[in-house]
Amino acid sequence: MTLDEPPPIAGEGSTVIFTGRVVEVVRGFPVAGLEVKIFDSDDDGAELMASGITDSEGRFSIQWTAKRMDPSDDTVEVFAKYEGSVNYQAARGPESGIFTIRIET
Repeated sequence: MTLDEPPPIAGEGSTVIFTGRVVEVVRGFPVAGLEVKIFDSDDDGAELMASGITDSEGRFSIQWTAKRMDPSDDTVEVFAKYEGSVNYQAARGPESGIFTIRIET
């Protein structure tokens, strides 16, 4: 799974679009119809922000209305996750860990 780098700054109430792709590990074929979830990672766990389904090319485009996810923090630490199924193992992106977006009010 890949998660493309989102913008580093977003205005509160603006639309952020998370994009990426899911492919099979062995053959590299795109995987359609999988639910990909976008999470905010915090010290106390991960909070679901939005989700979407991969298309026939394994691509996803998930919209989120920017907002502060934690009242004491003006950033969201973002990662994407596919939770797995009988046919495919779970996946998480980006490989680097997380992307940070600062929410401006």
